Amino acid sequence: MTVPLYSILKEFCPSICELIGEKNEIWNKISVKYISRINYIKNEVEKKGNATFSKMFLDNWLLHKIGDEESNSFLKYIDKIVAEILNQIPRKLHGKLRTIVKQVIGNFDNEDGKRTTNGIGEIFVIDYYLKRDYSLGRIEVELPDMKPIDFLFRNNKTGEYLLLEVINIHPDNVKIKSKDGLTTFFIQRYLDKFKDKSKNNLNNAVITNLKLFPIIWTDSSIIKDFGDFFIDTSSDFTEEIHLLQGLIVNGTDYHYFLTPVSKLI
Repeated sequence: MTVPLYSILKEFCPSICELIGEKNEIWNKISVKYISRINYIKNEVEKKGNATFSKMFLDNWLLHKIGDEESNSFLKYIDKIVAEILNQIPRKLHGKLRTIVKQVIGNFDNEDGKRTTNGIGEIFVIDYYLKRDYSLGRIEVELPDMKPIDFLFRNNKTGEYLLLEVINIHPDNVKIKSKDGLTTFFIQRYLDKFKDKSKNNLNNAVITNLKLFPIIWTDSSIIKDFGDFFIDTSSDFTEEIHLLQGLIVNGTDYHYFLTPVSKLI
């Protein structure tokens, strides 16, 4: 990677690059990591003839270089979302948003790229609520006897506050064959998250009215295969499970939305 990563990414994501800053030392660190990842993948393919790797954010740039226009669209669309968020949140939160964006770009290793989707999910959740007339009050909310919670939103119509934790679910390696299996899987994931955030005191999570926003990272065909489960996944303590879906608009442009899974059945 002879051209600096900042210059490469700025073509597609100028707002993200401006938010992080050209002089930030993270660019060199990520460049070294990404070159290592590319070399690792190359060696694995040469050795095995065929290999599968979870996609990470910067892979969209690489895929675009070999002709994948959807990857190009995704880079530009998430940059547009970040720019819109920056225009709608208090300046004092820009630093916290910068931390999320850094995770999107740099939270990966040679084999595992899917951790970058966690930050992507958080960015789209912020956008989801801003578009529904909420204000973002805080990022990484500190509460007594609790681990930090992702977001505090305020409903601009009712004045009510919403304490929200995003939970990203990657079921790729989980073999689920029934509705009961899915129910058990999700309940356990929710319980694990509540226990973690409440430091094993679930009463703390109840008292603070903590709510989960689950995002599932899978193919939409999986949703349809288990329609009897995904038709109703909301509860008093969780939003409905959502999937990040890309749709073609105006014939060529992809737009990306968090879609409730019940609408995909």
